[in-house]
Amino acid sequence: MGYSWPGGARLALSIVVNVEEGAEFNVQDGDRGPEPVDELGITLKKPVRNFGNESNYAYGIHEGAPRVLGLLARHGVTATFTAAAV
Repeated sequence: MGYSWPGGARLALSIVVNVEEGAEFNVQDGDRGPEPVDELGITLKKPVRNFGNESNYAYGIHEGAPRVLGLLARHGVTATFTAAAV
């Protein structure tokens, strides 16, 4: 109607980066069992650490996060971040 965006823009875009690594179930943290195995939903029969899953989650936060931050910075994009809490 009577509103115009700054700079004559015709579109407003909101970028939200969702970070979920770090809040997974883990017997080392006192949980009754580990996180199910990825998207398969398979759970281990004993309450033991799942080092494979832990490695995947660690890779995401240690390698993936810097890549995403670099892309945002390179293109001058401001984003909002949401993160899972423990």
